[in-house]
Amino acid sequence: MNEKLTIKSKVSNFFREPKNYIYLALAVFTIFPLYRYIRAQNDKNKSQKQDLELEQKKRDMENPTSQIVAANKITPDARLHAITKNIAHHLGFIYPWWDVRSWSENDQDVYNEFRKLRNRAELKLVIKLYFEVYAVGRSLQSDCLKVLDTEYYKRINW
Repeated sequence: MNEKLTIKSKVSNFFREPKNYIYLALAVFTIFPLYRYIRAQNDKNKSQKQDLELEQKKRDMENPTSQIVAANKITPDARLHAITKNIAHHLGFIYPWWDVRSWSENDQDVYNEFRKLRNRAELKLVIKLYFEVYAVGRSLQSDCLKVLDTEYYKRINW
């Protein structure tokens, strides 16, 4: 019983002296910023790791053989491979900025490629092929929204 009283009195005595408040304030003002800094560095490391993985996948998909293998894992239909490759070519996002083919897009040709699709399942496969194989990490819908004229974009049934 006496031990409990002495612990309680020690705790209450801790807050009676002003220098102890300074220690408490220093602890609070150093621990929280340190925690935030460590957390920010961890998030930064995660995003850098994701960027490196994406760059590695882009480099892997530059090889035509690896493109065919990856596309066959998604779907073995060569017609869908050709449609997706043509869409990526006509949009121009698969080429570097200094390549003339990336400076403009062919709206009518992109729309004609979309017309070759028979149903929604094929559209979903084309979107997946575009994202994972032919224009790694790029969304087909957002790319079409950026570059296609509104009349062609509205005609595509997403």
